[in-house]
Amino acid sequence: MQLWPELERKIPTYFEGCKKIVPSILHGDLWSGNYSYCPDGPG
Repeated sequence: MQLWPELERKIPTYFEGCKKIVPSILHGDLWSGNYSYCPDGPG
């Protein structure tokens, strides 16, 4: 069963009532292989 067509139709309803949606530069995928650090601060 393909779920994407059904989900694609429903996505707009999940945001009803929201004000303007603005893209964010927040990365959000910080796993151990996707970030680094140094003794002096972020790397």
